[in-house]
Amino acid sequence: HFLLHESIFRNHNAIRQKPQDPAEWASVANATKKANLFRYKYLPYLFSLHFIASLSGGTVIRPVFYEYPTDPKTHDLGYEFLWGGSMLIAPVLYEGAKSVQAYLPKDDWYSVFDHKYGQLIQPGDQTFPAPWTSLIPVLVRGGSILPRQVPNVTTEYTRKNPFELLVAPGAKHRTNSAAEGELYWDDGDSIVEHFETYNFYHWKFSYSATAKTGSLKITMDRAAKSLPIPTLDTVEIFNYEYQPDFKSFQLNGKKVDIDLQSSSYNKETKILTFSKKNFIDMSSQAQILVDWTNSVSFSVNYI
Repeated sequence: HFLLHESIFRNHNAIRQKPQDPAEWASVANATKKANLFRYKYLPYLFSLHFIASLSGGTVIRPVFYEYPTDPKTHDLGYEFLWGGSMLIAPVLYEGAKSVQAYLPKDDWYSVFDHKYGQLIQPGDQTFPAPWTSLIPVLVRGGSILPRQVPNVTTEYTRKNPFELLVAPGAKHRTNSAAEGELYWDDGDSIVEHFETYNFYHWKFSYSATAKTGSLKITMDRAAKSLPIPTLDTVEIFNYEYQPDFKSFQLNGKKVDIDLQSSSYNKETKILTFSKKNFIDMSSQAQILVDWTNSVSFSVNYI
């Protein structure tokens, strides 16, 4: 599963050598499928990291000390790494291991793997369960918005599925939780000759919530020409401390009927999901605002 979180994922073999793809071993096939679907789900985020690195320089996969240079415990932390600045991966490195020792720098971290999904995890030294049937420990940094899509069997088909956003707010400021992120998108095939003339989209996302209201703003920083894109249909928000009024949702100031069958709020896990088929056409205008009101406030808990 470690290689599934490399920037480029492929299997190497040679002619007349024994097959070694994951389907050859039933014992790991299901776990590998689960891990590969996770990778495909977050390809929009990974693609955006590659795009930013090509456009402006920087790193896609980076050591933890890149983000936390003043924390001496990260300086020799060779057994975990980051996707960009928002996703921390703590892989299983030893055969037969049933758990993983990880260090989380002082920050807000949310689990996005099988163990306590969507919950705030206390920073510092942690031990995570890592059965071979599970995803390896992956956590998202508070203050982040990650674009994603429901995975399909190929990247081509995955690209046609609706967009989703995972919102992981910073939990430090109880009166106003916030997060931001971005998405770059092109046709998936063209080679970039010159960024100035290249055809691509760039959106910026910003989220904020108070005890009374919540909002998600989408700003189109660059528009592409004649490039069809999927709609943004689903938003999942961690650590949402308020009971939302699903009848209060508005899109650009106009009431919108959220799909109540696919939308939910769990006051125990504090995970809010709202969804609607063909919800938001992000190419339709320069700024898009989704906002709503709340009725009840809950306190935050670390796991």
